[in-house]
Amino acid sequence: MYCWCRGPILEVIVSRMRYISAQTDLPIRFLGLSTALANAADLADWLGIKKPVFLLLLLFLSFS
Repeated sequence: MYCWCRGPILEVIVSRMRYISAQTDLPIRFLGLSTALANAADLADWLGIKKPVFLLLLLFLSFS
């Protein structure tokens, strides 16, 4: 079941978590699961994921 409000709510939660992490200097880890993600590179960039980790994730997903 699709909810049109899910995307903006998740964006606000993630943005707030990133802000708090930056202000407190405490690392944060995100775990996201999706069956389809057309803009994975843009999402990784927005989350601040380093490229080697992101590429490893893409390789893992492509072989699973």
